[in-house]
Formats: sequence, C-alpha cells, structure tokens
Amino acid sequence: MFSSIQNNYKKQIRNFIALMGSGLSIYYLFKNLDKLEFNKIVFELTNIYLWISLFSYLIYLFYRSFFWVDLASEKPESFNIYLASQIGKFIPGKIGPSYYRSHYLKDSFINQARISIKEVIFIFFAHSIISILFLQLKYYSLCFLLLYFIFNKTYKLLLISGYLNYISFLALSYYLIEDSIISIQLTSFLIISSVISLFINVVPFGLGVREGIFLFFYNFFQLNGDISELIIYSRVISISIEAILYFIFFIKLNSRYGK
Repeated sequence: MFSSIQNNYKKQIRNFIALMGSGLSIYYLFKNLDKLEFNKIVFELTNIYLWISLFSYLIYLFYRSFFWVDLASEKPESFNIYLASQIGKFIPGKIGPSYYRSHYLKDSFINQARISIKEVIFIFFAHSIISILFLQLKYYSLCFLLLYFIFNKTYKLLLISGYLNYISFLALSYYLIEDSIISIQLTSFLIISSVISLFINVVPFGLGVREGIFLFFYNFFQLNGDISELIIYSRVISISIEAILYFIFFIKLNSRYGK
C-alpha cells in the first residue's frame, strides 16, 4: 500500500512539472508574439498558393513525428507523444521536447536528448540536400526525388517531410513574389537557414536566429527579391501552425491527468 501511495505521489509530481513546463512555454510564446509584427500581415484567403503553403507545412509536421517514431524505434501511435512534447520547444534552451518525451515514455532524459540531437542532424542533411537539389536542378529535381522514393525506402519519411517543408515555403514565396526562379532561390536558402538555426538552442523558439542566417545568405550570394514580407509571413505561419498543433496534442495527451 505504501508503495502504491509513493508511486502515485511521484506520478502527481511528474504531472505537475509537465503542466508547469507547458505553462512556461505558452507564456514565452505569447510574450514574444509582438515580435512577429502581426499588424503587417494580410492573408488573401482565396489564393491557392497560400493554402498549399499552410497545408504542406501542417503535413510536414506530422511526417516529422512519423520519422521520429521510426528513428526512436517507438510504437506507431507514439507520434502523438512527439507532437505533444514539441510544445516544450518554446521554452528557452529548447530542452522541453526531450524532457516531455522522457516524461511520457518513462525514459531517461539523456537518451531522449541524444535522439533529439540525432534527429536534428538527420533533418539538417535531408533538408539541405533537398534545398540544394532545387537550387541547382530547379523542378527537374522532382524526378530525382521520385526515383529515390520508388527504389529506396531508407529515410523516405524524412525526405518526404523535407520536401513538404520546401513546398510550403516555395508556395508562400510565390504567393508573395510571383516569380518562380527567385522563389526557388529564396526558398532554398530559407530552408537551409531554418535547419542551421536548429543547432542554436538558447533563444525562445529561435526568433531572429533563422532570419539573421537568412539575411547573411541573402547578402553574401547577392540574391534578388524582396524578403521582408517572406521573413515575416514564414515565421507567422510556422509558429502559428506549430503552436496550435502542439497545444492540441498536449491537451489531448494530458487530458487523462484530470480524471
């Protein structure tokens, strides 16, 4: 009986820490929303490219969760743990996802942190390769990716997620700029900037980090096109969709705590 009370007590402590962590992450999220300059955002909801961008990014997040399940050798339904734990990325230091996964899976934090680092490295190479392929081969790179998907199953989920992420930003770029060549160039460097910023784990959800890297590429390679709107819109779309999706899965996964 004493052991049962002790286990229940430990469970309540873990639940309390998880809920406090989520509250902190949401606090930091809303505290920094003013940096996204929502007053400059005007969405044309009748534009097909905007909807392609939104839908592609949403599916991209799910494919990232499926890849993590495969990488971490977890049960297929564990993708909801990945999505719920990602709410912790809004906590400064970005250790939240690893903590939540260790909490939900009853695994060590060190092991989950190791898997997270491995995931980031895979994402870096996959997304960078896709961006470079598009940058060099333009739309012909689709043929290369299609052949890879048909004849090789290794890392298929990761490459599909990277491809969806690319399509999302490409559609957004075309929505704002309406020039396919410029859109491909800007999107390629925006994706590379995004994956490089994954390694910088200090700033809350990376505000300004990706943008600073992107501006460096823009100036260094003397790219064309107005990027001010692209930077703002891409950040608003990514943060908004991620925050909503992660929060929904976090609430869904933790709903049993109140029972």
